[in-house]
Amino acid sequence: MAILNWKATKSDNDLAVDIADRAERLLARIPDAPKIERRDIMMDILAVHLNDHRLDLEGLLYADDGNFGHDVFGIVRHLDRETGKLQDCFVPRYARGKHGITRVRGSNERPESYL
Repeated sequence: MAILNWKATKSDNDLAVDIADRAERLLARIPDAPKIERRDIMMDILAVHLNDHRLDLEGLLYADDGNFGHDVFGIVRHLDRETGKLQDCFVPRYARGKHGITRVRGSNERPESYL
């Protein structure tokens, strides 16, 4: 069993908390959505960020609902919690690639309504 890296910066940790808060609010607006604990979302985001794909956490936080939901709930669904690696070829749109951020064009705006 791999030992996961949990050495997040304060900034990364704060962003992961904000992402989990937003995900929880988004789930509350969806009828019959599965119950996912805020803590679990935060830990899944940090596990991927620190052990598999570096994420643009600030960009993800301010992403539109579609891109935000794709990444956050895709991470929750596809994360191997023993290794911190994503499975099933899932790659978040806000993963940092070899050439920078792989996010969707135009999705880096910061409307206040998303927070």
